[in-house]
Amino acid sequence: MRSRENPHIGQISPGLAKVLVCAFGGLVAIADLLAPANINLAIFCFPLIVLLGWSRSFIWLWVSTSLFVLLTFAGISLAPEAVVNSVSWVDWLNRGVTVIALVLVGISVHLRIHGLFLRERALKERNTAEAVMCESEARLRLAQTAANIGSWEWNPSGGTYNWSPENFEIFGLDPSAPPRFEEWLANINSEDVGKVKTSIEQCTKDGQFFDVEYRYHHPGRGLRWIHSKARIFCQDSSAARIFGISHDITDQKHSEEALQESLANLESVVARRTSALRRLSARLLKAQEEECRKISRELHDSLGQYLTALKINVSMLACSTPDQKRVLMESSNIVDLAITETRTLSYLLHPPLLDEAGFVLAAGHYLDGFANRSGIQVDLQVPKEIVRFSAPIELALFRVLQESLTNVHRHSGSPRVDVRFDGTKEHVTLQVRDYGRGMPEELLRSFEQTDSAVGIGLAGMRERISELNGRLVVAAAHPGTIVAASMPVSMNGLD
Repeated sequence: MRSRENPHIGQISPGLAKVLVCAFGGLVAIADLLAPANINLAIFCFPLIVLLGWSRSFIWLWVSTSLFVLLTFAGISLAPEAVVNSVSWVDWLNRGVTVIALVLVGISVHLRIHGLFLRERALKERNTAEAVMCESEARLRLAQTAANIGSWEWNPSGGTYNWSPENFEIFGLDPSAPPRFEEWLANINSEDVGKVKTSIEQCTKDGQFFDVEYRYHHPGRGLRWIHSKARIFCQDSSAARIFGISHDITDQKHSEEALQESLANLESVVARRTSALRRLSARLLKAQEEECRKISRELHDSLGQYLTALKINVSMLACSTPDQKRVLMESSNIVDLAITETRTLSYLLHPPLLDEAGFVLAAGHYLDGFANRSGIQVDLQVPKEIVRFSAPIELALFRVLQESLTNVHRHSGSPRVDVRFDGTKEHVTLQVRDYGRGMPEELLRSFEQTDSAVGIGLAGMRERISELNGRLVVAAAHPGTIVAASMPVSMNGLD
């Protein structure tokens, strides 16, 4: 910062100037009143008025000047008579000229004081601006140091540079030596030199922003990551200058790498846990199917046989009295119903036809029974050529068909259902559509995102299909709902 200039002339203070004016002004007044009238001593008031310039007060200047003007005329009016001649017009003219001169000197001093005030104000404003600028520069340096940022300026045409101290520290170069482009470029990682040069050329030629991240070999701190941003400012091509900043982002890069590593580890853990849960779910589904198959066999082989034997025995007793015959016929009908229900329950648990003839024939048989039991019209479309698939695929398709028709019967109120099945050697699809009241949009969106808002039936279907690398979609059909399952045939599924 520049030193402040002294706004006063000499070493006379305003207070001392006022005291001197009062003292010498009184002496001049007394001397002029005691001297003969034709002797003009008021002329000695001129230096006193000049002295008032150091008082720095307009009031003191003009009050004193007014008093000196009065003293000038009092010196000729109240002073003793002239010794030689009487007071003439010449003496009065002399006094008038003195008054005019005093006023002119007062005006000159007034302008001088005003100039001093203006100079003081300018000095104060300059000092304030310098203080603000110094404070801003200090804050900028503190901010750059705290953020590890350095600023720089480059004149491409003249090849001159202007670096901040922080910039020298970031790049590990000597602040006492002028920065050199070649030295800076030589420390950039060889793999990043190309993109840095390209960014510089685009900035200097096309006026684009210079924004690039690169690796830099710091002489004392090793490999660092630097992020530089710059912009070119110019009025013409010869006066172009580039202003920019450089930011050491090594710590940020290390944090990002650690975060990416943590995310990768977390994803690996989640993948392992998900895989374990899927294997557990698959084993549970397999155990469930085995249990259903076992119960179905027990119902068919044990309970079914017992009911059949009971039916034969009841038939053999039908030749009794009419009342006994009636009771036996009712019992026979009840046994028939029990046999039918047992066979139906056994088929629903695990249809033997699925293992023997495949999904297409088992689905047709199941749909016939569903139509008879529910009164819902069913339209089945299957390919002409019947193709067998692996047991897990056929079982998953059959369970999707079962669950979809159960939901239609319980919830939709649809008068009919369309079932479409298409299977090739590469891919199979099953679509079940009803024409009922449908599902709410919120429930469909929730099912698409998560299975928590739906029952275990739909969640179980999706899990079965997912285990076979397939996809289950539930969508609105307006009216009704569509349930579509698809999966690749190449996925053999579980054994």
